[in-house]
Amino acid sequence: MTKIVRILALILVALSPHLLFAQQDHLSKIISLTKSFKGKVSISVLRMEDNDTLSYNGNNYCIMDNVFKLPIAITLLNNIDKGKLSLNEKIFVSVKEITADNWSPLRDKYPKGDIEISIEDLLSYMLVSSDNVAGDILLKRIGGPKKVEDYMRSIGIKDMAMAASEVEINGAWNIQYTNWCTPNAMVKLLAMLQKRKLLSNNSNTLLLKMMENSTTGSNRIKGLLPAGTVVAHRTGTSGINKKGITTATNDIGIIHTPNGEHIILAVFINDAEEDEKAIDALIAHITKEIFDDALKH
Repeated sequence: MTKIVRILALILVALSPHLLFAQQDHLSKIISLTKSFKGKVSISVLRMEDNDTLSYNGNNYCIMDNVFKLPIAITLLNNIDKGKLSLNEKIFVSVKEITADNWSPLRDKYPKGDIEISIEDLLSYMLVSSDNVAGDILLKRIGGPKKVEDYMRSIGIKDMAMAASEVEINGAWNIQYTNWCTPNAMVKLLAMLQKRKLLSNNSNTLLLKMMENSTTGSNRIKGLLPAGTVVAHRTGTSGINKKGITTATNDIGIIHTPNGEHIILAVFINDAEEDEKAIDALIAHITKEIFDDALKH
């Protein structure tokens, strides 16, 4: 068992009472925070430089929620690299597309719609602000969810399904379950990005920079990391049903350590009977343990 596995096993022993490990004392605080946590926790980790890995429920099918904007962005930029689209292309956004019941800083800025906006600006809204209107516009421009899924499969990301837009997800509660991935698949995708195996250098750099500038989920992966730590990440946050269950609280990303190494992490928490603060804190504590361990190498 690698060191990273030992550390995460200690954190997760409280989430899976049937697991027994001897060395629990130095993580007693984390265990006390997680032992009563109610929710499905799935984690995948890759330390790129030494290829150390962890998969805890890493093959679970997890609701992506707005994490699905990353495969949308990669598919879009692949089309741009092939000359099928241009970052400078203007897209007309009608008033009908500025939906009132969707998270959208773009709509807040242009509430009457009927504007022209570049693909690059829409991409920034989607990745930096997690704008749902921008995401759906770009998804439509590249041909819909099936096009994204097909491209993901063509590059070897098999355990991922794309079936619905944000508007469709908002239309019926169960639709969100049709956009899923495994944490292991998402870590594989992020590793391909970090290794610059998918896109042109310009597209890769643009994408990672927008992810670094993300304004969402500051209390998750980034929550307990030292100030100034560079993290290129993408979050996903669902609604809460009538029973008080949050179906998806996710954060995936590439963490840059002070010693110049990279940790790729995907944490998906589905069907949690906890409040937002508790869910975010769990992700933050898991991340901190992984980060601190990486610094010992």
